[in-house]
Amino acid sequence: MNIHHLVLSNRSIVVIQPTDSRNFGDHIQFLDTLNALAHYGRLTFNRKSAKADIAFIIGHTFGYGVDLWNTVKIAKKVSRRVVLLPSSMALYRFDAISKRIDKALSEIELVFVRGIYSYQLIRELYPHVQPYVSCDQVLNYFAKKMEEYGIANVENEKCDVVGVPRYDYALIYPRKSIIERVCEIVKKSSRIILVSETDYKIAEFFSKNVLKLSVKNIYDGNRILNILRNILNSVSLVITMRFHFGIVSAVLNVPTVFVNPIYEYKALDVLGRDNIKCLIDIHYSIDKAEPKPCTFSNSFISQNIARYKRMLDMIGELL
Repeated sequence: MNIHHLVLSNRSIVVIQPTDSRNFGDHIQFLDTLNALAHYGRLTFNRKSAKADIAFIIGHTFGYGVDLWNTVKIAKKVSRRVVLLPSSMALYRFDAISKRIDKALSEIELVFVRGIYSYQLIRELYPHVQPYVSCDQVLNYFAKKMEEYGIANVENEKCDVVGVPRYDYALIYPRKSIIERVCEIVKKSSRIILVSETDYKIAEFFSKNVLKLSVKNIYDGNRILNILRNILNSVSLVITMRFHFGIVSAVLNVPTVFVNPIYEYKALDVLGRDNIKCLIDIHYSIDKAEPKPCTFSNSFISQNIARYKRMLDMIGELL
């Protein structure tokens, strides 16, 4: 867990990352959170550990692996109020931790979820909690970048397939074979490039340039966008087990197939009913899957950004 102390226009704030993970999605969500807070005033880092006014818990998929209650307990120790930024729920062994999630949600002043599936789950199981549907922060961040800079035109023919494995999923299926099988299903017989170290290269960039806590370079996301464009420059299809890599490729208009466990509601939340056909449940027989690669339409992106702006308005009322 990472705890960052900040000052926003003379108000003390804490931003909490629930895990110590250095993967791509965690860093982008941290960057997007800082950009969102800076919308309300001058944002600086503070090394003091005095009790803050508000703690913002960066979005995650909470369930058996990542304990929401433990995160909230720590947030309450370092702050007076707690806000949960857009998150999802995981159903794996959910019954065993349901009471802990109930306690955690009851301590949070504002609960934001990534989509309708987590919203419905919380409303059904914890009717005393009022969650609000927002937008995945990685989608929001790169959608805004796309609006600002556009997508570079590529003159050469796109012919490669990028496969982005996830090492813990290899316990279920061999990493390369599942990507090759999806290529066969979608009738894409191109050169397959396995980008197995993508997360770590990007994380290395962030650890050197962002996490030094220098406000000057916090807001510069152009280089990370260029890294991703270079990876996707000649790509006709992305098959990814890394969910947030797929979010970016779909935003950048590269046809994408997601391979994720459906019991982690993050995929269902973010893709929604419009894009659900591009998702393969990794626990389901791959041979029976019928995925349809997708990109995110302008209307889909606009709806998500609109929900995100409503979240910022609600946070602004607290601040």
